[in-house]
Amino acid sequence: MAATVGLKFEFFVDHQRMRNKVFTFDFAGGGVGVLDYDQDGWPDLYLTQGSRWPHKKGAWQHRNCLFRNLSGQSFEQVGDLASVGDTGFGAGPTVGDINCDGFPDIFVANVGTNCLYLNNGDGTFRDSSESIGNSANEFSLSAVIVDLNRDQLPDLYVVNYLGGDALTRQCRVNGRLIQCSPLDFPGQQDRLYLNRGDGHFDEKAGSAGIAEPDGAGKGMGVLAADVDGTGGIDLFITNDTTANLLFVNETHSAGGVPKMSERGSIAGVAYDDLGRLQGSMGIAAGDVTADGLLDLFVTNFIIEPNNLFVQLANQKVLLFNDRGLEAKLARPSINTVGWGTQFLDTELDGDWDLIVANGHLEDPPNGAGSGAKQAQFFENQGAGQFRDLPANGLGDYFEAKHFGRAVARLDWNRDGMDDLCITHMGAPVSLLANTSRRRGRFLAIQLRGVASNRDAIGAIMEVIAGKKTWTVQQIAGDGFEASNQRQILLGLGDCDHIDKLRVRWPNGDEQEFEDLAADREWILIEGCSPLQRSN
Repeated sequence: MAATVGLKFEFFVDHQRMRNKVFTFDFAGGGVGVLDYDQDGWPDLYLTQGSRWPHKKGAWQHRNCLFRNLSGQSFEQVGDLASVGDTGFGAGPTVGDINCDGFPDIFVANVGTNCLYLNNGDGTFRDSSESIGNSANEFSLSAVIVDLNRDQLPDLYVVNYLGGDALTRQCRVNGRLIQCSPLDFPGQQDRLYLNRGDGHFDEKAGSAGIAEPDGAGKGMGVLAADVDGTGGIDLFITNDTTANLLFVNETHSAGGVPKMSERGSIAGVAYDDLGRLQGSMGIAAGDVTADGLLDLFVTNFIIEPNNLFVQLANQKVLLFNDRGLEAKLARPSINTVGWGTQFLDTELDGDWDLIVANGHLEDPPNGAGSGAKQAQFFENQGAGQFRDLPANGLGDYFEAKHFGRAVARLDWNRDGMDDLCITHMGAPVSLLANTSRRRGRFLAIQLRGVASNRDAIGAIMEVIAGKKTWTVQQIAGDGFEASNQRQILLGLGDCDHIDKLRVRWPNGDEQEFEDLAADREWILIEGCSPLQRSN
């Protein structure tokens, strides 16, 4: 329903240039970030735009857009008024309160110079990109704003893709221009910008143990979460044709350079279940097996099955098993190219369903339109099993084929049901409103850190209602080139209230709340009693 509510936006593809020049970044379809920039209680949308190439500084034809949510009725484009209309070749935005002033800020990962917008708190932003000193020659796709060294100041982690001459080289097959393979280039080092607290940042990836030697990396997606449950923010990076990386946070004292230890191979998330490298992109994270541990779903390139990395309980070290085949998630993905993905409880029945946006890099020369693919929706059947639902029962969007890219989760009309915003290469953005008729009760939680980072990334909640217990976590970066609404929306089935809700904040403090009503939006402030939001 994007067009009907004023969400009119299409990622620009330079077809005229691509007749003569095709580059590695031409697979992009733009990213999406969800934020309540004006703090009116309604989630707004920020969409990144492509551009002509080579990019000319100051070009204005193709700009990023900010859409203000008008009380769940429609959207209004306010990007120019808010001064966030970056004109770079846009990829993934991320949202977070990077200067701890109570208003969400925006970082834009670009092909070229990245951009940081600080929220002025009056409906406008200011460009503070010089504070991170980023390079104009980097190929950034995704990012997260998270506190990695436990000093309450959010830091910035930027995922970079390809190095070498990836932004200039062109490739051909049988005389036809194609996008070069990632195998033709080395990876490009990711960046960690530590927040100094004075409006400036220091790049410390190497010092923190995030060095990627020998051309490794080729990063596409990023997840920031307390993966191992020890209290620190860990980072999971999906890579294209190289091993995925899992940086476990071993920082013990606040401040200074964090200590990150790479354990992807040891933990079992670097490769698929047969030890093969894959072209990995999107990430969905949640407690799929209901054992209190975070599990990871990863989308991959064609002929490479998607993975469901299930975390193993009662182990002395952090371990995962790829159970994509057993969960019936692997085989349906063989003939697709998966990008953005999210877990969400569509019918509020108490378990996590899954959406995957698909689409090839481009149309192959031997089949007009065959590069576009249908999105897939997997219903959780319980006991670790999913069912690929037929498109004709899901809505018109799922019956059509797309070059799907980013997927973000939000409850745009605040009806207690997660909706989806999906971007596409060279096609209008989609807003999928959840209109499921069979639905249970819900619990919507927003967290505000005080002694912890304000966005409370890494906070873990245990929710007990009736005879069921859920473990959910405030995470950042899941999806692909996306930043979700900073809200945990949990389906409760037929439970009409929450018996107990325990929160372990990122700094280790714990709180417990009892007898919370269902079908409510609650704000939990660290160290304070819960506040109920008005509907």
